[in-house]
Amino acid sequence: MRRIESRPKPPAALRHCRDSKRSPQHAALQRQENMDLNSREECRIIDHTHGMPSDRSDNREARLRGRPAASNDARVLAGTKSIGDWMARILVAGGAGFLGANLVEEALRRGHAVTVLDRPGASSGLSAQARAQLKWVEGDFRDQDVTRTACTGQDLVFHLIGTTLPKSSNEDPQFDFLSNVSGTIRLLQAARQEGVRKLVFVSSGGTVYGIPTQLPIPETHPTDPISSYGIAKLAIEKYLAVFRAEHGLDYAILRVANPYGPHQSPERAQGAVAVFAWRALNRQPIEIWGDGSVIRDYIWVSDVIEAMMRAMDHGGHERLFNVGSGVGRTLNDIVRAIERVIGRRVDVSHAPARSVDVPANVLDISRARHILDWKPVVSFEEGIEQSIAAIRGSLG
Repeated sequence: MRRIESRPKPPAALRHCRDSKRSPQHAALQRQENMDLNSREECRIIDHTHGMPSDRSDNREARLRGRPAASNDARVLAGTKSIGDWMARILVAGGAGFLGANLVEEALRRGHAVTVLDRPGASSGLSAQARAQLKWVEGDFRDQDVTRTACTGQDLVFHLIGTTLPKSSNEDPQFDFLSNVSGTIRLLQAARQEGVRKLVFVSSGGTVYGIPTQLPIPETHPTDPISSYGIAKLAIEKYLAVFRAEHGLDYAILRVANPYGPHQSPERAQGAVAVFAWRALNRQPIEIWGDGSVIRDYIWVSDVIEAMMRAMDHGGHERLFNVGSGVGRTLNDIVRAIERVIGRRVDVSHAPARSVDVPANVLDISRARHILDWKPVVSFEEGIEQSIAAIRGSLG
């Protein structure tokens, strides 16, 4: 393990004094500088690997946890090869999160060499076996030293890092921009400098379109997000195009709907299926914003990961894909599905509707079906059953 050295951060009292005498805008910029300093001091690299990953058995149920195992043949990366024909060196930025942990597990299963970049102390549901096969870089991706370290030697980068949620982004849009958009630009600069060939970005199919004028929503639909969260995702998409045009860094964008499944924490304020199921099993009331008629597109996480892996391998003209089930369901539908599985009614309370929630969002996934040869395979009902079974298992 080696540590990246840096200049020491300023004393906390001095930082507080500076912030208290400046405008909110200046204070936000100062917080950004302080976070950069903190990240430099805390960055470290933990490499558990010894050579390339070895063959791994596939003991998971294919429909719920991924497809048949790919070849583990290590070859030189070539865009004309399929995923199973070469072993890529992959950086998963945000690999400790919900989508990241699922992606890391699948990439390892397919024989790729994986590095994870995430903040110090980030919790992860990854098994000890998976962690033993990883190189782990701890630090803040807004720090150029950290991102260059993480990108060194990588063929591909999956960008899954997000520091805000739709509601919190509107409460502090300047922080949303500084932490997400500025951070991504630094990641793109590091990827270009270190010779990364392609970056796959997970955008937000639920927020970038805003209030839809048609359902399901195609990729050509106008983008009029009503949250800073969606604006930031859209801005990142545009910067990807700039870096390809100016520097030749290839990319793919997946506008993902509402994923759910393993590694999704019910304690977070995002992820209706996990939160509702956990509260129902613990006999706690389910809180719904509004009357429960809001429509969303829910997709099992292994289907999302499969789309990500196919986008990684795709070399065609199209670079933007919706990823969802293509079917809309209300929050009330989720409650009823949970009740059917657990065999009893659940308590539901209602809170005022939120301004950041569009009334309906269902994605048109025909482009991904046609170009990536991808489609979701896990039904909503099956996903609900598996989610409840997993939560029951965690409760003991």
